[in-house]
Amino acid sequence: MDVKTTKSAHSVKPVSDGMAHIMGSISDLKEIIELQAIMDGLSTKRNLDKQDSLILIQIKERLFALENLKAKDSISSD
Repeated sequence: MDVKTTKSAHSVKPVSDGMAHIMGSISDLKEIIELQAIMDGLSTKRNLDKQDSLILIQIKERLFALENLKAKDSISSD
């Protein structure tokens, strides 16, 4: 009975890790879409003020952070 339980526990771990990875990817994608919507809103302005420029810089930095995070995940999962 213990052997069967141990085999189940080992097979559930990769599935739960995979689901966590998928949920993280979905969360990141949602954030990227939200950032893109903000950028689209700013792109309709005729002139950007200082606050708009700071927002664009923050968006750029966050997108780079997300890209680097995914690159690290990709390397560690290989």
